Amino acid sequence: MDNLGINSIELWGGEPHLYVYRNILGNIRGLRREIKSRNMKIICYTPEQCIYPYNIASSDAHWRKKAWIILWKIF
Repeated sequence: MDNLGINSIELWGGEPHLYVYRNILGNIRGLRREIKSRNMKIICYTPEQCIYPYNIASSDAHWRKKAWIILWKIF
């Protein structure tokens, strides 16, 4: 990221990203250390704003499948 001149990061509070109810404090502290070690800054944290924290458009097959299972139960 440094070679590309990228020095900031935005975090999203939904699955599979930084969903706070699945990330224990140690994981969050570790993420903070990783970001700091790369001389980056967190400029935005967007909490999940929907009723469900799942993304049916996720590139991760596990989370995409989980999202569909949850949505099928709802509807």
